[in-house]
Amino acid sequence: MVHRSSDGACLLDERMAGFAMAAALLGELTVAGRLTVNAGLVHVLDQRAPADVVAHSVLDQVVRERAEHPVRTWLVYLGDSAYVEVAGRMARAGHVEKQLSRRWWNRKMRYVPTDMNAAGWPWARLTDALRRSEPLQMFDLLLGGLAVATDLHCSALVGDAGPFASAISSQLKAAPAPVRELVALTRAAAGDAVITRT
Repeated sequence: MVHRSSDGACLLDERMAGFAMAAALLGELTVAGRLTVNAGLVHVLDQRAPADVVAHSVLDQVVRERAEHPVRTWLVYLGDSAYVEVAGRMARAGHVEKQLSRRWWNRKMRYVPTDMNAAGWPWARLTDALRRSEPLQMFDLLLGGLAVATDLHCSALVGDAGPFASAISSQLKAAPAPVRELVALTRAAAGDAVITRT
């Protein structure tokens, strides 16, 4: 969702993409019942290793910490590597191919979708369900909430950003408290990142 489906260009700046991926990884573990978020802190509920390598790594890092840390601390810490780790997960699954840009003055790695239809499907699925006023599955609601929290929806959904944000906000009111709190704390951390960058 963070990449343009046609050419793999990232729709967020590097730091914001890291926050988005870190929040999505924490959210994935929260929806799976391994972690929870309460009073701004990340708490471990279940230490059993998830099947996914990246999720397993994140859970291990949270478990190894004796003290419970704020969500913001985890977003900053995990955000340094989350983008590359999630991109690696997608490359291993065959969803993207790594391409190094050809510009000698700005060598950046791009993650180009192997199938443009599959790449655009998450946005299409979310927007279609919201237009029909259908309730979203919990992980889709989390993804939509994080897209709004990082303003990703403004870049990806030209013309539909406002209605998308309103519909997500409305559905988030009925989400479990840990999911609502994670989305809200991600929004606050993303806002702080924008302020400190300007």
